[in-house]
Amino acid sequence: MKRPKPVTSCTKCGAPGYNIALANGKCGRMVGKERCNGTNQSTPGVNDWVMCESCEASGYEGTPQCSQCGGPGWVIHRR
Repeated sequence: MKRPKPVTSCTKCGAPGYNIALANGKCGRMVGKERCNGTNQSTPGVNDWVMCESCEASGYEGTPQCSQCGGPGWVIHRR
């Protein structure tokens, strides 16, 4: 089953987000014991994310988490 395509991406850690209302807000991801200090940027464009070729957007490749995309099933396409 394919996971939904993210609509935001953190400017620092690259964490995907699925709520467009959180765009331009602070990233909530914990990196180690500290909160990431990046900002959620809006990435709703058709070409902003590409499907992970390894897991085909499922987030899994026979293990609990895909080693290529880290689990979201999508990879941010940096311009």
